[in-house]
Amino acid sequence: MKTYFINFPLLAVLMLFGLTSCAQIMMEKNALIKKFGPEYTTGIGTNGSEYLSYEKDIRSTEGNLVNKSTNYYFIRYKDSIDICTHIKLILPSSETPFYFLWLVNKMEYQGNLKWKDTVKGYSYKVQIIEPFFALTIFIDGEGVTETFRETDSFSKTYHINLSKN
Repeated sequence: MKTYFINFPLLAVLMLFGLTSCAQIMMEKNALIKKFGPEYTTGIGTNGSEYLSYEKDIRSTEGNLVNKSTNYYFIRYKDSIDICTHIKLILPSSETPFYFLWLVNKMEYQGNLKWKDTVKGYSYKVQIIEPFFALTIFIDGEGVTETFRETDSFSKTYHINLSKN
């Protein structure tokens, strides 16, 4: 059995994670690029959504430098505005225990590796596919429905209804 020690500065960063990462959901693509800069790659998700990916080396819980990928997925709204619908963080699976600790302590467990922030309406879906850990953050509430399609890659399909019928 592997033993994990809590790195309190990292735990503090993870606790703040919930206050900062979700702010980009529903942000326009141009505003997101202005905020994070032009150093990104682009792609198309398995559901056809365009995404921007920012990569950053961070200090792991074990003290090593590891790569963190933050992917922002968009839908086209009113023919000219791209809106961020969800965010996917991809990290080495060595970081899994610390993100689980944050989720367990701050969110309501919904089952099937999904947690919900009942105050802000964000949901968090976890996937572990060695050697990676992925955390998908999305709005889960009125006007939004989701369909997850599990595959051997980090793909999900989202159906977003921005109008509140």
